[in-house]
Amino acid sequence: MKRLIAVTLLLGLTMTPAVMANHHVGGKWEGTAETPRGAVEITFDFMEADGHLTGTITTRRGESEIEEGTVDGNRLSFKQTLSFQGREIVLSYSGTVDGDEIAFTREVEGRDRSSKFTAKRVK
Repeated sequence: MKRLIAVTLLLGLTMTPAVMANHHVGGKWEGTAETPRGAVEITFDFMEADGHLTGTITTRRGESEIEEGTVDGNRLSFKQTLSFQGREIVLSYSGTVDGDEIAFTREVEGRDRSSKFTAKRVK
């Protein structure tokens, strides 16, 4: 019985880093989101530390900083503020990491508009 417990603990400890590494989001990711104005290519450059997510988002309109970013297990969320025709627009992102892909939902705050897309890790 003691041997079974010891083997179970050992397997749990050796597998934990592999499972955690699967959800690491730091680095560059690329995806394409559909918008009312057509497809938009998006590049994310994420930095992750202690549950906080920072970095940049780059589109054809330029680069902006990630705001209010968090990582919890395989889930992440953050905001992006854009200036468009003299107004600020806030986009809220939520995503689920699965290996080298993130399934995102992107919502325009204050509007009933959202889109889903997938970003892939750049290797």
